[in-house]
Amino acid sequence: MCNYSNYKRRWVPFGGQFMKKMRIGILGKTLLFTFLLVLAVSAFIVAAFSSQFLRYAEENNAFKRADQKAQLISNLNHQTSEKAIEYLTDYQQKHPDSLFLLLDEHSDSVLWYSDKFSIVSVNTPQMGNVLLISDQLSKIDLEQAAASLQQEITASTGEELTAIKEFSQNHPDITVLNRSGLENQSNWDIHYDENGNPMLEPAISGWSSSTLDNYERSEETIISKDGTYRLLIQQGIDKQETIKSLMEILIKVLGISIIPAFLGSFLFAKLITRPVKRLAKQTEKMADREQITNGKISHDEIGDLTKDVYSLYKQLNRTIEELENEMELVKRMENNQRNLFTAASHEMKTPIAAISALLEGMLEEVGDYKNHPKYLRECLRITDSMKKLIAELLEIVRLEEDQTPIQMETIKLYDLLSEKLPLYQAIAEGNKQILEIRVSESQTCIADKIRLSRVMDNVILNALQNTKSQKKVRVWTDENTDEMILNVWNEGAIIPPEEIKNLFEPFFRMDKARSRKDGHSGLGLAITKRLLDSMNIPFSLGNSNGGVLFQIKLHK
Repeated sequence: MCNYSNYKRRWVPFGGQFMKKMRIGILGKTLLFTFLLVLAVSAFIVAAFSSQFLRYAEENNAFKRADQKAQLISNLNHQTSEKAIEYLTDYQQKHPDSLFLLLDEHSDSVLWYSDKFSIVSVNTPQMGNVLLISDQLSKIDLEQAAASLQQEITASTGEELTAIKEFSQNHPDITVLNRSGLENQSNWDIHYDENGNPMLEPAISGWSSSTLDNYERSEETIISKDGTYRLLIQQGIDKQETIKSLMEILIKVLGISIIPAFLGSFLFAKLITRPVKRLAKQTEKMADREQITNGKISHDEIGDLTKDVYSLYKQLNRTIEELENEMELVKRMENNQRNLFTAASHEMKTPIAAISALLEGMLEEVGDYKNHPKYLRECLRITDSMKKLIAELLEIVRLEEDQTPIQMETIKLYDLLSEKLPLYQAIAEGNKQILEIRVSESQTCIADKIRLSRVMDNVILNALQNTKSQKKVRVWTDENTDEMILNVWNEGAIIPPEEIKNLFEPFFRMDKARSRKDGHSGLGLAITKRLLDSMNIPFSLGNSNGGVLFQIKLHK
């Protein structure tokens, strides 16, 4: 019994390894599969019509046998019995698949028979000699059967036909032959008219002889020079010849089907593998991050696979772009932190050196440094400036790392400005500047209150710091459907265009000496930018109408 699981374990991996070792591509595999499929269909068609092919082959052989028999009878007629026997012997050697029995027409005596036969004669009171013929039993076995038939005929008390019929039924391997020839082939006896010419008359019916397997039987009358004879022919059905004829037919059919099978399978394989090969080329471009186009996509499983690959490619591209952006952001943050700490160390070096010099002077009590209270107050002022610088640095670090939670809420801008308005007015009056603020009490925006308050402080104080006396600083709002724009403009402070992008970098000062003297760290706008970015609030800075305009676009 075949074990399918063992077959699968042994042969399926073997087939896969064979394909792998032979490096048969998908085109070759599809071509091979389709070719075998077409051959299988052709073989099925041949098998379905095999009976017709077999009948055709047998008919061809029957025609051959009929021609051979006609030629045999023609050669035997008008010969002497000796010549006839000699010819039959020679013919038998050339055609071992046929058996012959030559009888005298009048006496039923056997003149010649094929050596494959075993023949025994049984004498009957009514029918004369009855011949028992077999190509399966030996002479001794046939004689024993003949003796048994003789006893049955003797005991039948005149019912010879009944006894012979029963004997024939009980011995299927023995052919019983009387004067009428093979009873199951012909129901006619041969008689002769007064002139000696043969004629056919109905024979005694009611029983039939057994047959010799795989033989076609016939009876022919031979008129020779020395008498009239009966030739009983058991012409063999040559199975090998039939199979040979059938194979010739099958080879022709399969040979004809191979060419269209190959062409059809090749075209089918090309049709099937074309989108796969196109997809393979596209995936090579995908691996190299080249730009690709979808092109024509078929409406089948390969088309679905192509869509999935394109979708995966787009998703991977988006992911890669996001990763690249993240990496760029991380790199930029690292650079910013590196630059920040480098600048911070540079900024702190000067006040530390100043404090150190003041303390050394006081310790040595050199000149005016004996006035300790005066220079201690100066040291305290410098220390406060450093504390402010450190606090701003820490704030930038927190904003860079996004550690401070954001709470977006609806804010009245007027209330937020009102809290700081006295401070702004005091600074403007001290600097002899003109401060104008026009903000409606009903205007609202959405932002983090603490962060927006710090932004307004930085922007307005930066405008006051960079405006000369008798110049204007204006604060007002504009509105549209989706946003409210907070404008801060200071007069007279024109910024070189090439410097605008640097204003939001830490420790950048356009007037470095003045800013350091005034105690400004140069971190105000850098902090402002990070605060606005953390709330996703857009802003802009540029020269406008003889001054500098800072615009913040707040969400309503």
